[in-house]
This record gives sequence, structure tokens and C-alpha cells, in this order.
Amino acid sequence: MSDWKTFADKIKKLLKSKDLSAAKEELAIGLEKLPNQINLLTIATNIYRASGDREKSLEYSELLITHHPDNWNGYGRAAQELVALKRFEEAQKQIQSGLEKLPNQVNLLTIATDVFRASNDREKSLEYSELLITHHPDNWNGYGRAAQDLVALKRLEEAKIKVQKGFRKKQNQFILLYEDEFLRILAKHVQESTTCIVNCGGALLNLESTFVDTDFENANVFRIIDKEETWSNSIDTDVLKDFFALFGSFSEVVAIGVSSNATSALFLGPLLNAKTIIAFSPQYTVFPDYNPSLFATMRRNKRVAKRINSIKEWKYKSLKNVDKHGSQEFVFSGDTKHDLSQYKSFLENPIKERRCIPIKLTRHCCNSDLERSKILSPLIKLCLGGASESDCIQLLNKGGFEIYNELPEGITASFSEG
Repeated sequence: MSDWKTFADKIKKLLKSKDLSAAKEELAIGLEKLPNQINLLTIATNIYRASGDREKSLEYSELLITHHPDNWNGYGRAAQELVALKRFEEAQKQIQSGLEKLPNQVNLLTIATDVFRASNDREKSLEYSELLITHHPDNWNGYGRAAQDLVALKRLEEAKIKVQKGFRKKQNQFILLYEDEFLRILAKHVQESTTCIVNCGGALLNLESTFVDTDFENANVFRIIDKEETWSNSIDTDVLKDFFALFGSFSEVVAIGVSSNATSALFLGPLLNAKTIIAFSPQYTVFPDYNPSLFATMRRNKRVAKRINSIKEWKYKSLKNVDKHGSQEFVFSGDTKHDLSQYKSFLENPIKERRCIPIKLTRHCCNSDLERSKILSPLIKLCLGGASESDCIQLLNKGGFEIYNELPEGITASFSEG
């Protein structure tokens, strides 16, 4: 008899190469040889979801229920398909049928919260979140989802209690605190620490080595992920502030980021009580109208163009739109034409709290070059101590880095209101 794994492996390769037509053909062969095999039916729902055919995916989900009624997958997937098809009442009935068959099954309870949120019934979603806590107390999902429901219901004090109770179960590890279409918040709670790092993005910084030998070495971490990479233009800052308040109260907060996430650190850090903001190669602006010729060249990069074009509402056309700043802000720019153009905009629009330093012979993500030269951590420590611009330059010089005193000819500022 044929092994379902043989078909699964072939289908996986076809899906990876985005050959959906061939994947469907292979699936049909597999199900002909192994009718209603549970793994193949599950894979079938994935294939038709990937092709956007939710009706067909629903058919396979219902086959899962019919032939494997003791497996949660069919009920859960059917409910998800019905939500995608905006058939909310049917989705609710489906998930309740599953829970009657498999009481308090963790995946079904989790999907139940999604189903009732989709129809904007936060009270009912909260009921299922509470059941997650009751029956699966070591699973963060219940606490996090209950907190999200309570925030939506404007019951912030109750939400804070839920979050803190959940953190006691999940010390020193990242958990998903919040997620919507545009924003994901990951948080790491460290009970013995009173400091917090607001980490915008996160992928380009090793926080443990970056903050070694400082008050932030074992800090709490609040990681902000701008899912659409829109320089924070798509992020709901009220939600952000609410969930930071739930996360805790801290004696000191620092915000840090690289590239567009450095821009986000400068935009969002002050809203979250960050005293110190450290930004590596941020953009002063990416609003195209401020320098059409510069952004014409930027748009040759399809990924950057897609990000800029996806911004429907420009809340932050430039850092000049920001009224609130950290007590001390440090901007370190790399040695690329675009970085220097952005640096020139910082230079031409100074604020007393901000030190701006362009570092010669570094890449766009200049923090990587500093880390490689073992100068990043000492520089961070210096910034946290309230260093002057000359202090930072002196340390960089000791590490073998030179600074631009005058920019090369031909560098135009990215920001111009004229």
C-alpha cells in the first residue's frame, strides 16, 4: 500500500515551488489510493487555502469531520474556513460542535476565540479565553487572549491582572502579547528586572551582547514588529500604549532599532516612556514628495517601493512630525548615499536631545560593523550613561572608525518642504 508520506513529501515540494496545479493533481492521486486518509485531507485544506479556494478547503474540512470525528482538526479548520467566507453563525456552530465532541480541547478553544472575535463578540471570546486558562493553565494563550479581549472591552485593570498572572507562568521567554493585521508585540518578562528595552524589529540586534554590562543586560523586552514595514505608519499607537501599560511599569526604558525600525524607535520610543533612544541608520523621512529624485532611485528596489506604496495614510511623513522626544537620542548613520542623505536631514533639522554621527566605511546596518569590531556594546554603554557626541566619536575613533566632518559632494537631504 502507498504511504501517505510519499505523497505529502511530493506535495510539499510542489507547494514550495508554488506549483499549486501540480500539487492538486498529486493530492488527487494520493486520495484515490488512500481515500479519506487524515493527513492527506489536512494537506488538502492547506492546498486550497493557498490557492484562495476556501469553499473547496471547507469541503475537505467537512470530510475530516465525517471520517475522523475524534480529531479536532476538522472542526477547527471548518470553522476557520467559514470565518474566511464570512459565514460567522455557521462557524460558531461548527466550533461548538467540536467542543461538544472534544470538551476543552486546547486548539478548539483557541480557534473559538478567533471565531467570536471575527463577529466582534468579545464577551463570548473572553469566555473561551477563560476556559483556556482554567483547563490549560500553563499555556500562555489563555492569558494573552483574555487580556486582548479585556482591552477591547475597555477593562484595562482586569487585563493587566491577566497578563501579570500569565507572565508568572512564562518567565524569561518571549510570548505573543498582541497581534493584529499590522502589529505584532512580543514580550519577555524578567521578574527581577525593573528596566525595559523597547526593541523595534529585533532581527538585526543581539540584545544580550548589545547591552552586556549595563542595567539593561537582563532587562524586560517589549518587541514591536511592524508587520507591513511601513515605518510605523500603520501601527495603532493607542493599542501599543495600552499593551505596554499592561506589560509593566519600569524604572528606566530604552528604545533601539536598525534602519526602518530605528525610525520606529524614534517615533514610538517617546510614547512608551523611553528616556534613551538609540537608532542605527534610521530614515528621517521616506515620504516621496520631499525629495522625488532620491525616492525615484529608492523605488528601483521593488521591496522598498512596495513598502512605500502600501502606506495608505501617512501619520509620520518625517521625524519633524514628532512632538515628543527621548531625553537623549543617538543616531548613528552608515556610509551609503541614502544613509548620508538621511543624515543630512537630521543635521538640517536638529533638536537639542539628539546626537547624530555619520560613520565612514560602514554598511547601511552600521551596527553590524560596530559589533564585528567589538565596539557596539561599549558604545551602547556610553549612550546609556548620557555621553556627549564627542564622547561617542572618541570611542568610535579608538575602535578604528572615522567620522564625516563634511559630507561628500552631491549628497542632498531626503527632507525638504520646499
